[in-house]
Amino acid sequence: MWRIAIIIFAGFLALGVTGPKLIKMAQIKGWVTGAEIKVEEITQKWNQTPDIHPSGRNTFWISWGNQDISVRGNHRTNVEKEIWDSINIGDKIELVYVPGDTSAYLKDGIFVGPGNFIFDIVLLLGELTTVFIFIIQLIKSRRFPSVESQQR
Repeated sequence: MWRIAIIIFAGFLALGVTGPKLIKMAQIKGWVTGAEIKVEEITQKWNQTPDIHPSGRNTFWISWGNQDISVRGNHRTNVEKEIWDSINIGDKIELVYVPGDTSAYLKDGIFVGPGNFIFDIVLLLGELTTVFIFIIQLIKSRRFPSVESQQR
């Protein structure tokens, strides 16, 4: 019974979480169709320093529109320091929107960085491998019952 639970859980992760995230990442990069690109003007920049960041990190934010950049929401995104340094208020940027998600992403942003792609691909392979191994074990256990169950 526990094998079936593991198959269901790992399958859910692979098909319900990691797989869709990789598809979203591919849409943001433009490798898969479906994303919409909008050009926006940068209205604010903010360096959230470790002393005020909840996790003690140095985070660099850019924002478009009139909402306060220090308030969470889909009017801002965090970027690498190098990008933050190169962007000025008034600059135009391309934001990518994926169906079913109100957040805006940058084509070369943190969310779609190489490290995230590698991590999620390895995670998906691990999830699918777990499902495959446990399905094989489940099939074998039904085809070749244990010695204990044959003695009953």
